[in-house]
Amino acid sequence: MTDAGRICRPLFVVETGADNKKRLAITKSTVRELKELQAERVDEGAGLSKEWEKLITSGSIEYIDTEEEEVCPFHSSSFLS
Repeated sequence: MTDAGRICRPLFVVETGADNKKRLAITKSTVRELKELQAERVDEGAGLSKEWEKLITSGSIEYIDTEEEEVCPFHSSSFLS
């Protein structure tokens, strides 16, 4: 929850696996579903991006606001191994 009008940025979620390696939460199956949704949207001419909604509902991305950026432990892609 954030104040109306506050700038938020989306970040990809990184999870730690059973082998202690860090991986993006987005999976290949989610990417395939996104491609299918994109094809449907082009055919339907829908305005709202179902693909973006899918990323949010699948837990692949989260929004943080400017206040959360100060305390959020986020890293560049070099963090992933």
